[in-house]
Amino acid sequence: MGKIEYLGKDYKNIIGKLGIFAGTLLVTILAAYIYSPISGSHATEDEEAKISVGLNTTLSLNIDVNRLDFSFQPSEDGTFLSQPITATVSTNSADGYELYFSSIDNETDMINAFYGVNDVISSGFNGTVTNSTMTKNTWGYSLNNTDFSKIPTLSNQLTVKNLDHIPSSAEKTSVVNIGIKVASDIAAGSYEKSVVFSTIAHESVAKMQEFSCSDLPNVGDTTVLMDVRNGKNYRVGRLADNQCWMLNELGIGDGARISSDDSDLPEGETFTVGSYTVNTVGWYTYGTATAGWGRVNENYAAGANSPKSICPKGWRLPTGGPNSDFSWLMETYNTIDALEAQPFNLNIGNSYAMNGDSGSVQDGGIVGLLSSTAYSLYNNNKRYYMFYVTSYPSKLGGSITNNYTTSSYGYNVRCIARN
Repeated sequence: MGKIEYLGKDYKNIIGKLGIFAGTLLVTILAAYIYSPISGSHATEDEEAKISVGLNTTLSLNIDVNRLDFSFQPSEDGTFLSQPITATVSTNSADGYELYFSSIDNETDMINAFYGVNDVISSGFNGTVTNSTMTKNTWGYSLNNTDFSKIPTLSNQLTVKNLDHIPSSAEKTSVVNIGIKVASDIAAGSYEKSVVFSTIAHESVAKMQEFSCSDLPNVGDTTVLMDVRNGKNYRVGRLADNQCWMLNELGIGDGARISSDDSDLPEGETFTVGSYTVNTVGWYTYGTATAGWGRVNENYAAGANSPKSICPKGWRLPTGGPNSDFSWLMETYNTIDALEAQPFNLNIGNSYAMNGDSGSVQDGGIVGLLSSTAYSLYNNNKRYYMFYVTSYPSKLGGSITNNYTTSSYGYNVRCIARN
């Protein structure tokens, strides 16, 4: 019972050691002259562990018993009994969960509780057996209550279930049957061993390419999405203009080959995000941000918007100029402090720009966001709209602007969901 944060790929043994549920199996073997078996405790109260995993993913595990009692009147050839343990897992993870089962440690023998008795009920056999072929004085598990295998050790846990989607009602429940066969040639008494069920939800991060703004119904709602192109996570939110914005700067890396399958490109088109980007920071020239559209002179009719971009599929560049996405942004967050604060969280300290000719990055005193909107072609200078904050030498004397520029420098990109 406890709290588990997402542990990445190498969590299996760690989770096993934490042990969400530990139950005791008690076998009572009676001497021939004893008429009545010793009564055991049959607990029916569920044991539940509520866990917060990663990005607000919930996970609960319920076990229908925390103790199994097997009472035998053994025969010479061995008497077989089995009982089920039902584990129910509930999670809201879109990527499913894993459920493990094993001994509580790396020993699987059931030990006689009486001091000095060396007899054990072993689980050291190989392969699978049935109730009739199981060797006497052994025990094992079965997922179908027919074919029994040896009890797995903690360091080699059994994967009972591994789902990659939200579980259906039937998929929430798993049954592990415990089968034991004992004969009259071992000492009477109680034999015990504990077993462990452990579970973990897969990290649940929805994909940007599958997102709809309707997933965030209320202004102020936020979530985290993953760009499938490079696995980078972004915070997104529905802002006061009722649109869903990226709340971090785009970071598709230098040299990335993107396509209409995963990006804001026409069907069948591809684009290489080339030397106009800086891999870890995500600065782009206008031509790169518009996936090449802004490199063509003929596209610079006043107010024309690029139909494509390097945004993820289902997302687009904001519009700039009058009556645009950026004009709303400027009216709503009309101070630098407001832009820096939640939810927009513009990184004013990142006042750098990329020289589009050399690819070098320098302190430009401007935090800029590129738009999809062209302004004009003047003396062969391509002019386009940009939202930028002048913060140099300090934000106290800074300004916020939504206007056109002819700069060949590279700036940041934040995308808006198309639907």
